[in-house]
Amino acid sequence: MLSKPPEELPALLFVDDEKKICRHFERLFSSRFRILIAHDGLEAMDLFREHHDDIGLIMTDQRMPNESGTEFLHKAAALKPSVKRILSTAYANVESAIEAVNSGGIYRYITKPWEVSELEVTLLRAMELYLVETERESLRSQTSSNVEALAAIERVHSLAALSVFKESSLRNVAAATGVLIDLGQINYDDFNQNQQWKDAYEKHRKFLNLAHAALPDNLADSPPLDPNQLIPVSELIDLTSQHLPELTVAPPKGASHPLPGPLENLGSLFINLTNSLIGLSDKPSKAVLRETSRGLELKLPAAPVRQAFQAIFNSTQTSIQKSQACLEVLKHLLKWHHHGGTLEVTNDQDQQSLCLLAGYSKPSAQNDPWQNLALDLVANKSFWQRQL
Repeated sequence: MLSKPPEELPALLFVDDEKKICRHFERLFSSRFRILIAHDGLEAMDLFREHHDDIGLIMTDQRMPNESGTEFLHKAAALKPSVKRILSTAYANVESAIEAVNSGGIYRYITKPWEVSELEVTLLRAMELYLVETERESLRSQTSSNVEALAAIERVHSLAALSVFKESSLRNVAAATGVLIDLGQINYDDFNQNQQWKDAYEKHRKFLNLAHAALPDNLADSPPLDPNQLIPVSELIDLTSQHLPELTVAPPKGASHPLPGPLENLGSLFINLTNSLIGLSDKPSKAVLRETSRGLELKLPAAPVRQAFQAIFNSTQTSIQKSQACLEVLKHLLKWHHHGGTLEVTNDQDQQSLCLLAGYSKPSAQNDPWQNLALDLVANKSFWQRQL
């Protein structure tokens, strides 16, 4: 049952044309609820319009002057469908109350004279239901808003990456640099106006420009992968553990699709990327590698990785050059994605670990027409004036 004091709960609107009953209701329940009183449907509607954001529960008598209780509840529901509605009725009007319940118009009906203990339980349960549904809707809206914001951030970052690396021969740059956003859990909850999204784009672009200037020019020159020469993931894990003995190898959780070889080329890309990632932590032995049905999973302590990338994302030219560990990660991410590698970042359930799921997707063509179109748009100032 409800444990909050009345002043912390939504209001309860009680409607009855008999003032004696209204006073009696207040005496019974004012210690449990914050009560608003109206004496007919018209007065109740005026009160509800004024306070509908604050009202979570309505209890009204059925027989009143001007309009019936069911008519008022129908109007109230049109204004605020989430409000819980209880109808109080004499035995002679039970049939109309049952009809209202069956049609979904009200939460419960209570017959007069009231059984006080029964009425109290009904009121408490109705208010609890309103609070639970309101919280659930708030979480759903927040989740939806976060997903939309994340999608917008990724689009802005992708355009910034295309702008900075447009002269590079590297493929899949936006996907590679986007992993940094996931690793650092960088977000823009406050960016919801057009000018702010311009600021977000410029911030991403500034960071990527600084990083690009500090990286070597020959990242695309590493040996390619051949999708026709498939390597079991278990062989890649064995090779990785030989080169990185501090890494913990866990038992497999299913079998994943093989990755393109040859093993020497694949191993070089993955081992260098893994070594750069575990290098961000002062406890490399806490890194865990295993095969899963969805791909090759690398689990890392979350805190040092987030701190490292959040720091360099707000860095200057001087500080980013000093962040060699983060630059190493970016360098090997670019090489991994250039050859068709993928990397999905998720939080573990305890929020203390990051799970990186490595896989493969055939790299885009060097002259991908869609990417060329995106590059043209990036360079078009009028496009930015319209879109951001």
